[in-house]
Amino acid sequence: GGKTWSQWKNVQPGEENTQSRPYLIFDSNNNLNLFMYSSRENDSQQIWHSVSADQGETWNDWTKVSDGLGDSRHASATLMGSKILTAWRSEFNSKSQIYFSIYSENNWSKPELVMQNDNYQFFPVVGTNKNNDVAVTWMENSDNSEFPRDDPENSKGYFAAYDKSTNKFKDKILIGENIYYPHLPVKNLYDNNFYVAYEEGQNKNFEIRLLTIN
Repeated sequence: GGKTWSQWKNVQPGEENTQSRPYLIFDSNNNLNLFMYSSRENDSQQIWHSVSADQGETWNDWTKVSDGLGDSRHASATLMGSKILTAWRSEFNSKSQIYFSIYSENNWSKPELVMQNDNYQFFPVVGTNKNNDVAVTWMENSDNSEFPRDDPENSKGYFAAYDKSTNKFKDKILIGENIYYPHLPVKNLYDNNFYVAYEEGQNKNFEIRLLTIN
């Protein structure tokens, strides 16, 4: 694997606006699902989604996932059975908060808050275990962290599991303080645990740590 590469192609050229932070997953029908953020048709950045049914040769038109929200960036997505759950950060009451939406039967659900908070929230990552249970991790900080540029430091990290019976996320669990970029595998095929890797430390002394949640 990796000995030969196809020629790169521009997925969907934009004449005026940049496109940033691509995120790519397969769905249950083996279609490629691509996420990114771009201002495209308005003044604020938004989360967009496109699907390819032919391994990236062609793509359908961009669909706005973060419809009705302010500045939206940094999408993460995972497969939940035949559905896709994606999370990102959007502006809410002049602060950054984590939202999520579910893609089912070619439609996106109305965006909802994962866990409203008075702090600024950044960089969500979603993942699924072997049982198709979904969870999300993110960072929180009382400082605006140069929002919307999003450059947080010395933040708290949180984890929350998705409750399929209520279609809401359960109460958040503190991962740690002074941490950076908690991350879940997009799909755990091994067991029903959630494995969270993150960076922790201060004053240029940092360690990579792993937390197991079951």
